[in-house]
Formats: sequence, structure tokens, C-alpha cells
Amino acid sequence: MRRTPPSLVLLSAVALAACHSQPSAVPTSAEAAPIGVLQVDGVTLTPGTLTCADLESLGAEDVVWTFRDVQHTYRAVPLDRLLSARGFEPGAGGKDVAPRDRRPGWRMVLRAHGSDGFFAVFTAAELMPQQGPSRAYVAFARDGAPLPADEGPLRLVVPTDRSGSRCVRHLTRLHAIDMRAWSVR
Repeated sequence: MRRTPPSLVLLSAVALAACHSQPSAVPTSAEAAPIGVLQVDGVTLTPGTLTCADLESLGAEDVVWTFRDVQHTYRAVPLDRLLSARGFEPGAGGKDVAPRDRRPGWRMVLRAHGSDGFFAVFTAAELMPQQGPSRAYVAFARDGAPLPADEGPLRLVVPTDRSGSRCVRHLTRLHAIDMRAWSVR
């Protein structure tokens, strides 16, 4: 009997959760935050909204990203820092914790929504510097000015990805989903 590689099982579970989360997880126009305001909600996160000033106060930094052979410097806050500021915790680990209960925060998936309906999915673990390789940022300025209209006012920048497919333009919402409810057996 052939076994499915664990990485394929995880990828399938993430895709399933992203596509089949509860209808309340998808914002309607009535629920959407005002333009230039980021709504943050979902499991383990303190719900609320963030403005550009709020993002700057979280320790924004300059991020250089080259996309389609054009380099820009974005002013942005690391997504892991934003999540931690909104209450994300990986949870307890170690041999004294039952395997099923270890690091429940690592089993959280984050959906980043754009106002045009586009979204990207990240695991919480991949976003944390001590755990994963992805570096994602919520950007609010480019080359010393507000983001151009075709990108912002907010967007995701993921310089560690080889393409820009998860760099959500017109970012409006970050929604956390607990993958433990989607356990694969």
C-alpha cells in the first residue's frame, strides 16, 4: 500500500480549509473594513482593525522586494510580529505534552483577503522565524510614498516566495482558522 507523503497531506488540508471554511469566514461588503484599514479576526487572535499608523507602531521596517525585474522598497510590518501583537501563541510543546496537544498555534492557518476576492493562505508555523522559511509583510508604503492605487492602500509582500502569487493586493482582512477541526485521518 502506498503512503501519501506528509507534506502532501498538509498541503491538501490547508487547501481544503481555505476553500471550505465556514461562510462566516468570508467577509461580505457589509462586514468589510473601511479602505486602508485591516480587519484581523479568527481563532486565537484578538479581533479588531489596524490602520497604517497602527502598523507603523508595531515596528514597521523597510523591505526590498524585486518583482518582474523591478525593485522597490516597501514600508511594512512582519506578519509574524502583527500576529504576535494580536495574541498569537504557538502553545506548549515538549515531551511532557501529549503529541495531539503540542503547539496548537502551529496548526493555525491564516487567510489573507483582498477586496477583489483574491486570497492567499499561510500556516502560522511557516510565518514564524524560529519555525518556517516564509517571510511575509503587511505593506502600506512603497519607495517613501503611500502604495499606488493598483496595489493598496495595504498589501502583502512575500519576498521569500519565488513568485508574487501570495502577495495580496488591496489587503482588507487577515482571518485565522484552526486546522485541528480539519484533522486528516
